[in-house]
Amino acid sequence: FKANNPYNNFLLFVYALVLKAHLLWSAYPPLQGKNDGLLYNGITDSLLQLTSSFSAIFGVLTFILLFVQAISINNIVRSLKLTAKPHYLAGMSYLLVTSLFPAWFSFSAALLSSTLVIWCWSRLHTLHTTSAPLSTIFNLGFVLTIAAFIYLPSSLFLFVIFIALAISRAFRLREWVMVLVGIGAPFYFYFSYLYLTDALASFIWPRVTIGLIKLRPTPFYISSIAIVIIISLIGIYFVNKNFSKQVVTSRKNWQMVLIYLFFFCALFFFPSFEKINFPFLLAAPIAVLHSAAYFYVRKKWMSITMHLASFGIAIYLGYFSSFFGS
Repeated sequence: FKANNPYNNFLLFVYALVLKAHLLWSAYPPLQGKNDGLLYNGITDSLLQLTSSFSAIFGVLTFILLFVQAISINNIVRSLKLTAKPHYLAGMSYLLVTSLFPAWFSFSAALLSSTLVIWCWSRLHTLHTTSAPLSTIFNLGFVLTIAAFIYLPSSLFLFVIFIALAISRAFRLREWVMVLVGIGAPFYFYFSYLYLTDALASFIWPRVTIGLIKLRPTPFYISSIAIVIIISLIGIYFVNKNFSKQVVTSRKNWQMVLIYLFFFCALFFFPSFEKINFPFLLAAPIAVLHSAAYFYVRKKWMSITMHLASFGIAIYLGYFSSFFGS
């Protein structure tokens, strides 16, 4: 995947099948939690009613969404020119990272909202070149609010949008107001529906508490976290080492990746969010850092070791953990 070959999209699909084929026949139930939005609950309830005889539908949807997200992230990395040469390592890394935690094998609000967050990320880098900035900015606010209606923690990406707007464009008040208009539009339609159906009193604002999330990880969970952190640090090291060699635009794009990662890391300080579900929002920027680690590492044994460690745990968790009860 380090080479820029046109058939790598097909190879990426084969790679996804190797890692995640178990999703296609395993009847993983959809995850449901207290931070799931109204849209997600409506979607899952409808699918459960329509496909009651096809229990694997959520596994198939999970596989499709993960593969589409992997392709999208890879295209974003290529278009942002985060490395000197285009490659398919970002897509490979995303498929690997999302295979390291069993809770991410299920259809979830975080998975669904991540698709929209990734789309918003793909549009951020067009802010300085677009000929229609107001429509782009409105769409960003609108789509992100839809993502928050699916999964509340994804709303933190709003800070990334404002920072990207400050970095990419000169300050224009109407553009910042347009973000707020885009954010407010879905709320307008939703409250209008509640008013017309005489259900306005049923709306309850979500409660968010601040503190530290307590984890009770298993040995394999610890191993997965360790691998993710180690490869991410290697990626950060090489990005920093090659930072001065890149053009200004690429440097800004790397800064946005780190800002993206930073704000979603802040979710660990909100114990009201599920400790297993929300880290899925971190998978995209982490995969980009992992792709940098694979790209810049010159010692072949090191890149092989990183990949085999991740791949081995992913295969075990996907296909064999149920036999050993871990």
